[in-house]
Amino acid sequence: MSKVGQMCGALIFPSLLLLGKSPDNDIGVRLIGVIAIAFCAVGLVRFLKYNEKDV
Repeated sequence: MSKVGQMCGALIFPSLLLLGKSPDNDIGVRLIGVIAIAFCAVGLVRFLKYNEKDV
């Protein structure tokens, strides 16, 4: 699972950076922050729903 997360990050991060290459158009850098917050929120929800006693 760790390698899947690393692979997704290695694909998403450069792809978003390509959207805004110039200082005038920085939408890619801004989207990285939004996507990172979304992934953190999804991870938090998954950890909160994880029931350790069932495993």
